Amino acid sequence: MRKIILISCLLILLSACGKNNINDKKEFDLVKDNFQKSDLVQDHVKNESVKKKFSFDKCNKIGAIEGLCECLEITGGWGLMWLCDEEIKCGDNVMSLELFKKRKCQCVFPEMPRCSPYIKGITKCGGFFCENGDSIEEQALQSDIIEDSIPKDDLNKEISRKKCNVEKMENISSGDYLGNYCKGNYVWGGAMNLAWNELGENILHEKLKMNTEDEIALEMVKKFNNESFSRKDLDEESYYIKSGYGQETVNIINRESREKFPQKSFDDLKIELPARGIISYAYFFKEVEYEKEFEEKNFKFNGEMVKGFYAADEHQKENVQIIKYESDDQFIISLKLKDQNDQIILAKGYNMEDPQIVVDEIKNNKDKLSTIRDIDRFQAPELHLDYHRDYVELIRKFLANRGFETYFISKMYENIKFDMDKKGARVENEAVIALMESVRMITEEPRNFILDKPYWVIMKRTNSDKPYFILGINNTELMEKK
Repeated sequence: MRKIILISCLLILLSACGKNNINDKKEFDLVKDNFQKSDLVQDHVKNESVKKKFSFDKCNKIGAIEGLCECLEITGGWGLMWLCDEEIKCGDNVMSLELFKKRKCQCVFPEMPRCSPYIKGITKCGGFFCENGDSIEEQALQSDIIEDSIPKDDLNKEISRKKCNVEKMENISSGDYLGNYCKGNYVWGGAMNLAWNELGENILHEKLKMNTEDEIALEMVKKFNNESFSRKDLDEESYYIKSGYGQETVNIINRESREKFPQKSFDDLKIELPARGIISYAYFFKEVEYEKEFEEKNFKFNGEMVKGFYAADEHQKENVQIIKYESDDQFIISLKLKDQNDQIILAKGYNMEDPQIVVDEIKNNKDKLSTIRDIDRFQAPELHLDYHRDYVELIRKFLANRGFETYFISKMYENIKFDMDKKGARVENEAVIALMESVRMITEEPRNFILDKPYWVIMKRTNSDKPYFILGINNTELMEKK
């Protein structure tokens, strides 16, 4: 079956090719030789008659993807793809060359044994796998090609983590936070505030000023300058912050951040910065465990069955502390952690458009903790988030700070990963700001603490009123459906 699939792919390849874009015969022969020697061909096209059917002379365009419009590509043994007229075809899927490069995609054929989830996931049939996870398929879990060395639980978490690419702010809330939405769920992390503060303190030596009349951009700058979150709201062991000039600073950031956080899952920065270019970077990592592990249990959130966990006995219920209880549909609880210097707070029944309301409510009731009773119930869904946001509202805007009037924001983005399950929670957040220079200018009835409707997740240091992570859950997009 796999041999037939490969032959079919090669025949489609031959019919899809256009005019010759490679003039160098040595380059052509080198690519041809490399292809014939590759494990992919040797494993699946062993007899000469099949090899002859794939005639390189009939394929007029062949080579590596960089800078050319070609017909065939071998991506490290992962699979085949072919390019014709600025389009890439992989199985039945077609993608423009520009989009392919932008999304950092690979062509994957899971029918081939060499295709494994080492690249974070695989597709269920011939298709693209992109860095933003567009084509990750849950069917990979049932595939017999997953290598034994990949723990199934790890792959399950990677596949179920919901990926979001956010480019435009939908609205600006009245509070201190400049979060945005991932598939209808509000997300905010503190790393961008840290990078922004670092830029002002270490480079500009004052708060950033922007030369623009764009009202949204000016409002965002105002909120960032309010310093609603700073490094004093985290412990030093959990963050890395650095700013400076030129490529050497980028290299130092890549080296030092990975030395301090070997578990860092984000790729090294691939920013090319000129000598007078400026970068400000912030990263933080938190992994916490509940004092007692909960039990797995599926339940309904907004009427849809999802994977979750619950307090099964009196010992597990000791994890759940009440900050405020109004009713089964409005409450704030805290989950007790092994390290009591951090907190996970869950708030149901509050305004889901502005986290400032619930943050203030927590602050006003932080000393009113009590443990739920034996007859009370607690349930919550598992959550998995992979979030990328470009601050397009501020990119290409020039600064107004004295001495920096020729600088503009060339890059400004953040990445956030968050997982929450029966054992605990993990949040990872990085932020990048790059500046380039231009010559231009009560009764005894059981109470139910069941998170089955929209709610907030807030993580913060115990001795700080300011969270370092906020997540507003409005739907099941970040949950594993059952």
